[in-house]
Amino acid sequence: MKLTVEHNIIADLNVIALQLRQGVGAFDLTLLVHLTTTPPPAPSVRRWARIDSVGVHLTSANGGRHLATLRPVSAVRVEQFDNTLTQQVEFQASLQRRQLLALEDLRDGKDLNLRLSVAGVGGVVDDDVGRVPVSGEHTITLRRSEWIDQLNAAGAAGVLLLEASIPLAVGVDDAGIARKLLSAETAFHNGDYGKCIGDCRLAYDRLGLTATPKATLLDKQLDMSFLQRVDLLIASARHCTHLPHHDDGDGDGNSEHVYSREEARFVLQVTAAAAAYWLKVQ
Repeated sequence: MKLTVEHNIIADLNVIALQLRQGVGAFDLTLLVHLTTTPPPAPSVRRWARIDSVGVHLTSANGGRHLATLRPVSAVRVEQFDNTLTQQVEFQASLQRRQLLALEDLRDGKDLNLRLSVAGVGGVVDDDVGRVPVSGEHTITLRRSEWIDQLNAAGAAGVLLLEASIPLAVGVDDAGIARKLLSAETAFHNGDYGKCIGDCRLAYDRLGLTATPKATLLDKQLDMSFLQRVDLLIASARHCTHLPHHDDGDGDGNSEHVYSREEARFVLQVTAAAAAYWLKVQ
């Protein structure tokens, strides 16, 4: 990305990394940039620029959406000299869970395509009056696997689903349940929604839960205990996993139904919540 002041290039900005980190109650989105200032061609005057913000816009098939405005961690001033100068600068913004959830919905299991827009002011060195707006744009793509690795490293992957966390295995018998739910989560983030729902079915199987309530239900609803009601709810939820479980695994092969992100999210949310509850009460 070229940084220009009055149509004069004064620096090159190269993106080193876009990182997602866990913060307190939110997530930090950090942009690392390598900035190289180029000397002015003779007989041009020296120019300067100050970068105040970097806008991050998500680009997708459905159009562009503004995600966040990154601010410099420390003041970023670029000034031309007679030799080339380099520096590494850092920009950061806080992302709430709902923002990250909206981002993932728009990404829809694909690569993460972003447009960066730089904003600031600049002018001629030693001229404090003639300030002009400075801007620039750049697009970057994070491969799906790279972004998912960042979601996992930041502890964001499970949070995005609900917010119902996948239960951690506390015993040998529970390990298979956790593995199936983590497999379903991976399929969800990869956009493989049929496999996500199919893996949820396998998690129900590991839990020993069937499509028929384990307890004998009473005729009078007022006489049903809370556990009996949960049993009925789980049995009904398991029905949603039947077709993809018997499909060819990709969600759009032998089945007449192509599973959507909303359907997969619903099934995974219910399955994760059911597993967490069932493992505690049994």
